[in-house]
Amino acid sequence: MLAGSLAVLSGAWSLQFLPSLPDPAWAPVAAVALPLVRHRGTRLPAVFLVGFCWAWYHAAVALGDRLAPALEGRDLTLQGVVADLPALRADRVRLVLAVESLHDDQGPVQAPERVRLDWYRPDGVPRAGERWRFRVRLKRPAGVVNPRGFDYERWLLRQGIGATGYVRAGAGVRMGVAGGRWWLQRLRQGLADRIDRALSGRPAAPLVRALALGDRSGLDERHWQVLGATGTAHLMAISGLHVGLVAGLFFALGRRLWLCSGRLCRRLAAPRAAALLALGGATAYAALAGLSVPTQRALVMTA
Repeated sequence: MLAGSLAVLSGAWSLQFLPSLPDPAWAPVAAVALPLVRHRGTRLPAVFLVGFCWAWYHAAVALGDRLAPALEGRDLTLQGVVADLPALRADRVRLVLAVESLHDDQGPVQAPERVRLDWYRPDGVPRAGERWRFRVRLKRPAGVVNPRGFDYERWLLRQGIGATGYVRAGAGVRMGVAGGRWWLQRLRQGLADRIDRALSGRPAAPLVRALALGDRSGLDERHWQVLGATGTAHLMAISGLHVGLVAGLFFALGRRLWLCSGRLCRRLAAPRAAALLALGGATAYAALAGLSVPTQRALVMTA
């Protein structure tokens, strides 16, 4: 098991050293070679190739989900669902939309799954889980490549965003509340609104939103200066510490309550029941916090 895991990891890691992705024409060759590759009776070379192909596939999908170059700078009509809590600024609102359709003047065109939009001087504030239609101008993800600087393009890739842009002059059209799989985003928006109402005007409100929902959009430069000076900026990223605290709290409470019933203890030992409750509480908290990559990693380790 350990050798196989290391082989898969090494295969995925080796892809990172290539200057570009392999030509897709090699994919059938890799598929044919997988069951044949072995060395001295071991299948580890084939497992290594599995890791390489797995990373290759996901990289190709992520890099392929981008706006077509021919659509850059053109007026387009976009309809989608607000896929995360909107970030409010003094003169604009920033949105991440899960694209449902994208049209130019001739008809529908291929669109990335998610786009990031700035809406300047909005005449309404979209809410997570709502469906909107906008007239937009988009461009492909791009960023500076200064050494040791923030790599904006890599960050967009990690967020699954295939285009950025802005809303053209004129109002967006609210199409109603999206149903189905967007219930979690609607729940997060409702909790964010309750936090804002309960802590209206207090400087702690953005911190509570960041810790409870993983939404750091309300933190301004003053907050970050204090967090940086006190060495606590890492607390604003929901990861192992936060998920572990929630899991520990649920475990302690669950064990205490389970021990109150002899019948329950005969059916399932209290530590086992508490562990299941802890995992459920950690999963719920991770979902409310947006399930970022650090949060997912912490949840896996908790499990």
